[in-house]
Amino acid sequence: MGDWGWCGSTVKRENSHSRAVLEEEGGSTGLNEADSEVMADARFGNGWIKQMAEWRGEEGIPKTRSENGTGVRTISQKLALLGVGHLVGDWSRKADGSPEEDLDLLKHTQGKCLSNLFLKPPILSQMPGGARVLYIAIFVIGVFAWYYLQKPSQTRALSNGVQIPLIGFGTAALRNPKESISRALESGYRLLDTASDTGPWYRTESVIGELLANRRQKVFLTSKVHPQDLGAVATLHSFEKSLKNLRTDYLDMLLLHYPRCWGDMCSRPSEGTWKDAWKVLEREYKKGRIRAIGVSNFNVWEMDELISWASVKPHLVQTHVHLFHQPWDLVDLCRKHGVLVQAYSSLQDYNRVMNVSAVVDIASKRGKTVPQIVLRFLLDNDVLVVPRSDNVTHITENFNVLDFRLSEDEVASLRNVVP
Repeated sequence: MGDWGWCGSTVKRENSHSRAVLEEEGGSTGLNEADSEVMADARFGNGWIKQMAEWRGEEGIPKTRSENGTGVRTISQKLALLGVGHLVGDWSRKADGSPEEDLDLLKHTQGKCLSNLFLKPPILSQMPGGARVLYIAIFVIGVFAWYYLQKPSQTRALSNGVQIPLIGFGTAALRNPKESISRALESGYRLLDTASDTGPWYRTESVIGELLANRRQKVFLTSKVHPQDLGAVATLHSFEKSLKNLRTDYLDMLLLHYPRCWGDMCSRPSEGTWKDAWKVLEREYKKGRIRAIGVSNFNVWEMDELISWASVKPHLVQTHVHLFHQPWDLVDLCRKHGVLVQAYSSLQDYNRVMNVSAVVDIASKRGKTVPQIVLRFLLDNDVLVVPRSDNVTHITENFNVLDFRLSEDEVASLRNVVP
């Protein structure tokens, strides 16, 4: 039987008393055991209304048959027999048993019971004024705390305790950066992922700085040091330039974008190595100008070396993860050492994904889009995501993945997707 607080204790206590009295008199409560259990175990709000609906007969009259099946008792009679009369006040005495009266009685019962339960319990009337106010204040705070705990979490804690949003908005290669980033903020994104404008991929730091002029504290800002700027002096210069572009005096996260130059991404050789650059990040982190530090595009061997060598362990690694590229060896290594993994380009190869029956079937069953299922799949595997898009609808849809979780079987089926 559920715990119904004072109200439940009263119901259970008085229900037992009512049964005993009526049975001594040779009468019947009109309640079978299931009725009593349900009533004593009922929850506030819709639980009462639902139970009343179950008590309604074929003609729509609120009623229930007595234990011997020969009599009928109205809802008001049942409430009285269950000992709820003193909680619902005059309603239980005034109801005449008609459908309208009894349904009205029920709707009032839930609120009246709550009021008497929390605002007028027997001990409250005996409290001094100050204690009574404190009791009510604690109750109100408790209600808000309960409501807050019901909301799905939108953040995870890094190893240093800093909270990072589960979903961020990637700003690389946007056709209309100002419009897309504005839409992302309106849709609820509270992490913006950008990078130094040394390379050609982003060039969004200045746009973000302009958009966040009056709301910097509300957004988690991540930027990155271009591999061309690796080195003791160049890395510090890159960091200072990012702060200026973003119009801020600190970053929430700074990453080394790549461990080295490769291909044609650098117009000149870097002055130092990723280790030289990491020492700069550690120093600025200790000064409090960066709240968390990490790397991007480090493979499992490079991550292992960094974790073993660094005096400040990385808080996060951002890497390429999508349905056809699932680097669980890297994820497992990071999980072992308390490093969070964040995926970029997680919706890559969209046309191929749309032909994967496993993900399409899950999306259809759950009434979600295919990208939403892919993003949720990564989140359910402890991988944070930073999807990007110029499409207004997709920007909003990609953020709305926190109100459901995939089952273990669904996750397993997506882990087994063949590249």
